[in-house]
Amino acid sequence: MDACLILKEKGVLNWHFTVVSEENFDKFGSWCDNNDFSNHFTFESHVPHDKLPEKYLEHDCFVLNSHAETFSIVNAEALCFGLHLITTPVGFLANDKTKYIDKTITNSLNDLALKLELAIKEKKYSGMKGRVFVEQFKEDTIIDQYEKLYSKVVG
Repeated sequence: MDACLILKEKGVLNWHFTVVSEENFDKFGSWCDNNDFSNHFTFESHVPHDKLPEKYLEHDCFVLNSHAETFSIVNAEALCFGLHLITTPVGFLANDKTKYIDKTITNSLNDLALKLELAIKEKKYSGMKGRVFVEQFKEDTIIDQYEKLYSKVVG
């Protein structure tokens, strides 16, 4: 949320974030009120699992700014829905070097604000973006890779 203050200083205010978490949002709501961001954030808690796909499909971008994720399943979910992904190098994407993901420097508000600004200005969202990334994990692709490896090892 603090990176949004940098966006505000730059006059970039044409965005809205929906924050989905199991956190208590009272302090975040107060922060929004104090920083004149009440119309820029929606907070949702305890979204039923069967409603999560709708949440992903309603949005243009997914942001995970964390340094404590172990697998970061939400990143995988966002990619499966073809969302533009902005994330810190955590979980299964920690060492990923593809062009489908904008990685931020951990604990860098300026870098996060820059990635957010670019996503807003360049409209980087493309439903195909995440789907192309996920193609490498399709069943046929994995089986084909396995068969090639098997043939190479066994002969």
